[in-house]
Amino acid sequence: SMSLIELRNHMVTLLDSMNYHICETTKDMTKKGIENEVPMGTTIVIAIAQGSTVTIASLGDSRVYALLESGIAQLTGDQNVRGEKLRHHLPLESEDSGKALLRFLGRFSPDDFEPNMLPPDIITIKLLPNEALLLCSDGVTDYISNKFDTCNQILLQASKEKTPMETCWKLTKQSNIGGGGDN
Repeated sequence: SMSLIELRNHMVTLLDSMNYHICETTKDMTKKGIENEVPMGTTIVIAIAQGSTVTIASLGDSRVYALLESGIAQLTGDQNVRGEKLRHHLPLESEDSGKALLRFLGRFSPDDFEPNMLPPDIITIKLLPNEALLLCSDGVTDYISNKFDTCNQILLQASKEKTPMETCWKLTKQSNIGGGGDN
């Protein structure tokens, strides 16, 4: 079993390797040169459990929720313009660019187009009996509802399905009903 520091270092190394390979694949697939393209990035959340202790790493605006006796709680913050403004207590003047990602996989250095991943958020929590985690892509949370409380209600209701697969199908169906533009 890894220590907490070893686990966190392992997660950063894993994500950095993913970022490198995504960037290199993007360079290989780009026909006109990367400086003429808008490279595609992706969000990620990963969770590694060691008994009841779970370490979570995130890049982007995919989210992890805790399903608790008292309801649902969002554990990860969005690493987009809006999320960073909220994190630093800055005013939200316009929502036009609020969803633009700041941290994600597939990120290049703006100067030399070399892979340059910004650090992920990493948290460690202890789950109590009957508590669970729900890992959601932004394709789910962006499309099931544009209202925070409605989104949480739908996530909580779907998590009560009999199996994790049924929860996934219900959330995918709901996000497709909402437009499903990112799944």
